[in-house]
Amino acid sequence: MNKLKNFYKKIKLPLYISLTIITIILFALFQGNFVSWFVLYAVLPIVLIAISLLIYPVSKIIVDRIVNYERLGNRNIEVDVVFEIPFPIVGGWLSVKDDSPISKQERIFLTLFNKKYVINYIISNASRGEHVFNNITFNIGDYFGFYNKEVIIEKIDRVVIFPRYVEYKFPQIITSNENGFRQNSTRQKDYDNVIGTRQYQKGDKFTWIDWKASARKQELISKEFSDNRKDEIVIILDGKEHEYFEAKMTLAMTLVMSLTKNKQDASILISGEQINEFRINKDISKNEEIFLELTRLVGVSNSKTTRLLRNTEISFNIVLVINEAKTEILIELEKYKFRNNSVLVYYVNSGAVPEELLKTKAKIIQVQPVDRDSIKFGGEFYG
Repeated sequence: MNKLKNFYKKIKLPLYISLTIITIILFALFQGNFVSWFVLYAVLPIVLIAISLLIYPVSKIIVDRIVNYERLGNRNIEVDVVFEIPFPIVGGWLSVKDDSPISKQERIFLTLFNKKYVINYIISNASRGEHVFNNITFNIGDYFGFYNKEVIIEKIDRVVIFPRYVEYKFPQIITSNENGFRQNSTRQKDYDNVIGTRQYQKGDKFTWIDWKASARKQELISKEFSDNRKDEIVIILDGKEHEYFEAKMTLAMTLVMSLTKNKQDASILISGEQINEFRINKDISKNEEIFLELTRLVGVSNSKTTRLLRNTEISFNIVLVINEAKTEILIELEKYKFRNNSVLVYYVNSGAVPEELLKTKAKIIQVQPVDRDSIKFGGEFYG
């Protein structure tokens, strides 16, 4: 039964056209008057157009999609759909549909003698993410609606748009010493742990001189000591879903860009469905893996930020990016007053900083409130 239905669908239109032609010819022959032959000659071109469209090789259309865009910077996507048909479609129209999650473009051409066409359009202000342009659909038909044929040509293109960022100068990290006073973050030497020697430099202390090495090399040689505390910055990005999640992604991208340009030793821990750690390279071209992770990140119902705060190495300086100051996060922040490092919290929300977070701030941390509508830091949006 299904085979018969499929066969009927294939021959239905040719059968109807053939019966129409035969009926008109028989009508003209038997009537034999002017009106009958006029009807025949008037309808015949329409039928012939439908027949030509029936056999038109739509599947042989050659199509290409050219996508121009920048992943980091200008967020406009320029698209050119270039296609060439086997031969002109006389007496019919051609419809072209280019479909993607962020744009649906359809154009109709009343074809005459052209074989090559170009569709150009721009998607403005594309959102963060990976966008997929799907197949291109072609339809041809006659002006009277007797016939329509559709063909879908496979043409998949992927576009990756990185998160926005703004020009921002990363602030100087402040830390607490054992007496509770705040001081700038500087490297402190462990003078009991000599890790090597180097040529004497202006500013080196007299006690740092290695006299044996100096006598051997006939020049002043200083000892090199290990640092007992690192100046490295660790960004902890809370991946919990929130209505201002996109603003948080913009801020995270801004911080990574700022630290990269400052040549700062830093890394980022992203708390999404899984915990992902990335080293922030001082060469921006080598941070693509971070940008891709921030591009694809989606909010989760339960993030692992608390665990990250609990387990992050004691010697690192922490930069925490959050939308909400949950109780468990505040508890972990309280513990940092016993550590020899600093914590800078970026609170991305539309309201004021919660009282509980302000109380924590007075003890051990700096809080930078960031309104989700004004992540500009005195500058304009980039990306």
